[in-house]
Amino acid sequence: MSFVIANNVNTTLAAAASSSSTTLTLASSTNLPTLGSGQVMPLTLNDAATGAVYEVVYVTAITGPTLTVVRAQEGTGAQNWSIGDYALCAYTKGVLGATAQQSQVQAAQFTNAADSGAANAYVLALSPAPTALTPGMIVAIDSLIASNTGASTLNVNAIGALPIQLPGGDALQGGELVATYGAVFRLNHAGTAWILLNSTGLDRQLGGAGQSWQDVTASRALGTTYTNNTGRPIQVIVSANSSTPSALMTATLGGVSIEGPAQGTSGINASMSFVIPNGVTYSVSMVGSTTLAAWAELR
Repeated sequence: MSFVIANNVNTTLAAAASSSSTTLTLASSTNLPTLGSGQVMPLTLNDAATGAVYEVVYVTAITGPTLTVVRAQEGTGAQNWSIGDYALCAYTKGVLGATAQQSQVQAAQFTNAADSGAANAYVLALSPAPTALTPGMIVAIDSLIASNTGASTLNVNAIGALPIQLPGGDALQGGELVATYGAVFRLNHAGTAWILLNSTGLDRQLGGAGQSWQDVTASRALGTTYTNNTGRPIQVIVSANSSTPSALMTATLGGVSIEGPAQGTSGINASMSFVIPNGVTYSVSMVGSTTLAAWAELR
């Protein structure tokens, strides 16, 4: 619901209205606005006899001088009204309370909240609560309860859990959301997923960011399967040779075998390089009597 204030709507009632009536007829339709979906116009009624009786109503529809109203708003009671009683469109306490103040906007008070969910299933409760999600809307979590370990969802004000995606549309792999830190999300154009715009662990999906090359030759062996448990992709470079001339080097990544280069003659190294996503297994092998020359990983 949003408020519409119309200037110079200051008239009287053209017909009496009981306390249960949901329509009012004004003496003049001058300056009445056109209301869109979800919009209301506040109207204050005041008795002409004493000037001491008031009622605030919300106008939901306008047809000429006839108004459809919701009675007894903002703590006022529904009254019986007479012809000639006053009707004024003006700011009310409710309108001002629903109007964002500069300090509130600057503090992102309406789009930020703490997480109340769990790892991989995050929950945000904004205040005031939105009744629907609008594509392009941006929300932020001040403090995440737990780090994510894989694909994750975000549920805003119990409207429904939607997947969290990276800017390219891929699901989270794990480690992008870090406990006690914040994150910013934007609802995609279709309203079907939250795009992660910023977080402490977002660079985990960027190859090389915060990583360094490490010589792991001493802790690696050909034909042995390893698992990338770093929480982010790594790059691997392996160099080896075999006693068998023209021996092929083969990498097996997540159960998929990829044939690499063959060494030219015995003793000449063959090399391979590949990227391993988080959680994926990898191994390198060659036929014959082999020698691992070097194994380095960007991790």
